[in-house]
Amino acid sequence: MQSDCVLDERNHTVSIAEYNYMHNTNYSLDDVYGKGYMDSLPEDERDTIATCGKLKIQDDLPDTLYTRASVALGRGIVDGDFDEFESLS
Repeated sequence: MQSDCVLDERNHTVSIAEYNYMHNTNYSLDDVYGKGYMDSLPEDERDTIATCGKLKIQDDLPDTLYTRASVALGRGIVDGDFDEFESLS
């Protein structure tokens, strides 16, 4: 089970982002698993959970302008902050 998963009302595992989206809530993993849960995760997992939400970014993508722009746009859509994307122009 991935570290950002929770159980829904049907006992299915879903990501915390999916759960919040489906139920119009805003729970954090610390709310579910206790304060300090996010801090206990490895840094790369925390970054993936914190910055991507429902967006999954594939590992080992080529480092091109198109990849950087796609990732920045995806993060902007999820986070509502397009500064990184706009800085690429």
